[in-house]
Amino acid sequence: MNKVRLVGDIGDRFGHEWAMNVSNYSELLQLIECQTTGFYNYLLEAEENGIRFLIQRADEYISARELGLSLNNEDIIITAIPMGAEETFQENPSGWDKVIIGTILIVLAILAGRYDWAIEIGKYTITTGQLMFAMA
Repeated sequence: MNKVRLVGDIGDRFGHEWAMNVSNYSELLQLIECQTTGFYNYLLEAEENGIRFLIQRADEYISARELGLSLNNEDIIITAIPMGAEETFQENPSGWDKVIIGTILIVLAILAGRYDWAIEIGKYTITTGQLMFAMA
């Protein structure tokens, strides 16, 4: 048995909590469509208005490629997000890769101080160390 929570406007319209026994995400969406009026139309209109839906199972985010996979008994949370933001959740929910890259750039900026090259832009001079530190 899966517990499905619809968060935000989608939950206000179609119910915040659902308990269902389905084997995959497609069946989950079909069940909600059968029990309510206009669920699929709502999803299509949201897509046209630049809103997508983030699907979270336990502590992981589900990508569109994984929607055909079987469900376990974990809770499912569906939340509306702006279009384009889902990549942030699906590829790297914690953001650690950005922290690591930023740290590497800071170390390189410090080391570049010994072998600094200058880039002149108009009346400004920027060193490579300053540039790497700014990117970090």
